[in-house]
Amino acid sequence: MAELTAKIFILCGGRGTRMNQAESKPKALIDIGGGSILSHQLHHYAKLGFKRYVFCVGYKGEEIRRNVQAEEFEGEFSDSGEDAGMLLRLYEARAHMSEPIVICYGDTYAQIDVQELLDQHEESGLMATMVTASIEHPFGLVEWDHKGRVESFREKPILNHYIGFAVLSPKIFEIVPEEIINMPDGDGLVKAFEILAQRKELGSYVFEGLQVTINNPEDIGNAKARIGSYYTANE
Repeated sequence: MAELTAKIFILCGGRGTRMNQAESKPKALIDIGGGSILSHQLHHYAKLGFKRYVFCVGYKGEEIRRNVQAEEFEGEFSDSGEDAGMLLRLYEARAHMSEPIVICYGDTYAQIDVQELLDQHEESGLMATMVTASIEHPFGLVEWDHKGRVESFREKPILNHYIGFAVLSPKIFEIVPEEIINMPDGDGLVKAFEILAQRKELGSYVFEGLQVTINNPEDIGNAKARIGSYYTANE
C-alpha cells in the first residue's frame, strides 16, 4: 500500500480569465457552498489522512497563502508567476516532489479516495495514472464524410473525461521535451499525457462520485446546488 506521506500538489496559479470574479479573488477561493473549492479539497484530504501539500501558485498567490494559513493548514508554496502553464508549475516545483505525487486542479473538487488511487497507481507500475469519469456530453455528436453526408449521429453520448486529478512520477520530466514543459495553460500537461499514452505508461482510475468544476460564472450556481444536495442527502 502506498503511504499517506505522498504529497498532494494543488495547481492554483491561473488567472481564471473566464470568471467575472477573477479580478477580486483566485478561482480556487470562489465559494461553492460552505466554503471555497480549495477549502473543500483540503478538508477532504485531511479526513483521508493526507497532510502534505504543495500549492503551485501564481495569480494572487499571497491571497491563497493567507487563506491556507487562516484555515490552519500547512504546506509548501511554489510560485512560478502568473503566466506559467500547469506543467511548468509542476516542473519548477520538482524539488518538493517525492514518489508518488498527486496532482489536482485548484478549480475542481471531487471526493476521490486518494489512497485507493495511489494504491492502483503503485500496483500498475506505470509512470502516471489519470482520474477519469463518464460524463454525458451536452450535445449530439455528428460525423460526416467528404461530401457532407452524415455517417453517424449520437445524441448526448456518454464520454470518458479526464477530470483534473492524476498521480505522476517525477521521472516524466526526463522524457517530456522542454518546449512542451513551457507550453501555456494546460497544453503542456495534455501533451505530456499524450506522450505517456503513446509509451503505454498512462493508466486510468475511474471515478463515479461527486465532482464539480468551475470554468465560468454559470458553473458557480451549479456547483453550489450539487454540493448542497450531496451533503443534504448524506447527512
